[in-house]
Amino acid sequence: MNEVKRKKEILYDINPYKLEEFIKSVLSDFFSCEVKHVGQTGDGGIDLIVINSDEPIMVQVKRRENPNHIELVNYIREFVGALYIKDSKKGIYVTTAKEFSKASKNVSNILLNSRKLDYFELVNFDKLISMVNINNMVTKPWVEFTKKYKFIRN
Repeated sequence: MNEVKRKKEILYDINPYKLEEFIKSVLSDFFSCEVKHVGQTGDGGIDLIVINSDEPIMVQVKRRENPNHIELVNYIREFVGALYIKDSKKGIYVTTAKEFSKASKNVSNILLNSRKLDYFELVNFDKLISMVNINNMVTKPWVEFTKKYKFIRN
């Protein structure tokens, strides 16, 4: 986590499996819940499962090597198909791409507005980095405070 905060570009080169593990940690901190890693060859389009309620959130993680990559709608549709097969109405699509195509955003909006999905989040590189920073902001002041007053041993 600290390395990504110092040099966020390493996410473009990280091993895809390690990226899934990293996203698992980020989401676990962000949602304050358990996140299971289920990604592997032939995983059916689901890499992580956020266990925060009776209806878990399915997560797809895509590592793009090109910082200017735009995530196309066909990948979003493929993920929505995986959600349908898993009988899930909640999903998060995380990518290291710069942004999502207009068609990708439109599909997301249509799915949410028509209530075909209860929750659907598109997370691009910048949003992912902001989640990392939020996680850090939430925990770091408390840790520093406790160190200052010797509640935690160094």
